[in-house]
Amino acid sequence: MSDSVIRHEYRGHTITIRVQATADGQWTWSYAIEGIGYKDYGARPRSSYDLMVSAAIDEGRRRIDAFEDRPLDGSQA
Repeated sequence: MSDSVIRHEYRGHTITIRVQATADGQWTWSYAIEGIGYKDYGARPRSSYDLMVSAAIDEGRRRIDAFEDRPLDGSQA
């Protein structure tokens, strides 16, 4: 299996995506968001590397948006 790491900057945070090729020819990934501390270690196979990386970036961006757009006073929006 091969391993690689991709870093993506978004709204002042770095999404670090770890990509791994599986023995059956698919890809799995996990990610961490620096500055937030959120990590998702679920392996999600994708038939295409580009689709898998895009899905990881999109999920990381959603987490960052939720973190950055939360009310600072603790109230519900």
